[in-house]
Amino acid sequence: MSEKKIDDGGAAFPCKHSDFAPADHGMTLRDWFAGRPMTEEEFRAVREEFWAARPEQPLAKTSEIRYWYADQMIAEKRRTEGGGK
Repeated sequence: MSEKKIDDGGAAFPCKHSDFAPADHGMTLRDWFAGRPMTEEEFRAVREEFWAARPEQPLAKTSEIRYWYADQMIAEKRRTEGGGK
């Protein structure tokens, strides 16, 4: 059974590299969404959405909630763009 690949959204800050620079794209969009600062009010709202979607995980770690939120943001981005990666 193979695991489903998580859409990481690609590079958070894409740029063109020269022939002399390594092709390291750094942080993914998923990591940026998960790690960006949130107000307490915003985090509470995200946490409530997470619990509504996953009632079996009432004691989820903050990191699990933040990456779930990042996945939702990328899914919405893909939906509004009208296509995949």
